[in-house]
Amino acid sequence: MSHYKNVKYPALLLFSVCLSLDAFGTTAASLSSVEEENGEVHPKRVRIEVPTVTQNSGAAEYVLPTREEIREGLARKAKVLISELPKAKASLETIEEMLVTKARRLQSTNFLRATELAGLVSGAKVLNASAYNTMIFAAKECRDDNDLAMLGVAIIGSSSLKEDLIKFSRILGDKEDTRDIDCRVLMDVSAKIHEITQDIDANLQDFRLSNH
Repeated sequence: MSHYKNVKYPALLLFSVCLSLDAFGTTAASLSSVEEENGEVHPKRVRIEVPTVTQNSGAAEYVLPTREEIREGLARKAKVLISELPKAKASLETIEEMLVTKARRLQSTNFLRATELAGLVSGAKVLNASAYNTMIFAAKECRDDNDLAMLGVAIIGSSSLKEDLIKFSRILGDKEDTRDIDCRVLMDVSAKIHEITQDIDANLQDFRLSNH
């Protein structure tokens, strides 16, 4: 996550805009189930009216949140990550062990499939590392604006982690020799992450830099 430092100042401005759109407030609707009928996650796009201040001239200005409001909003979301990501890490470690065992068993009879399983082991390791990094940044004390910006990037980035956990779970479920691996914890954690990021996702989709 070292590349986060390159975007920390623009990110802080983005967080302010998102918060003014209620992106860091209470989620408008919780996710009842991560898996829709077609097997995809579709966060609800929430239309939120931007608070404005009307001047005597009739012009309206955006009301940006205070630094403390940003901190409180991010802290609520970080608390969820700190609680849920250790569950995902433990599950990924168990899944990794099961994949290694299966790959060894198939090594002499189906080398191609054993190689594919080895690739899944690598995938589990990458997801585990991503979950760990996100958790570390979510738990870091915010001593200044830089730390606050890094926390915001971690929370926004957790939405991508959520999608990767879902994809990984479905890959395992699609193959006969990995279908018995329990991925319910990964799906449950993904649902929790979705609850704290779906408003941000919706606002980023609706955000326009220009009219062109």
